[in-house]
Amino acid sequence: MNRLEEYNKKYGEYLIDKEGDYKCGKCKKIWLPTDADINRKAMMTYYKNCGVCRLYLYNKCIEYRNRET
Repeated sequence: MNRLEEYNKKYGEYLIDKEGDYKCGKCKKIWLPTDADINRKAMMTYYKNCGVCRLYLYNKCIEYRNRET
């Protein structure tokens, strides 16, 4: 399997010029991505999660790191 096939397998549903709707990977709702939702590691795709879910996961990660163990 070459790199292009792996890229399409991983990000195929979230390409920027894709026809159809984008479905959030966490909440499974349909969302409309904006320019702020472009993936910084894979510049030809959007993030897999909607903005609300990404913010929620970010805050939970910060809370986990700050928790005293």
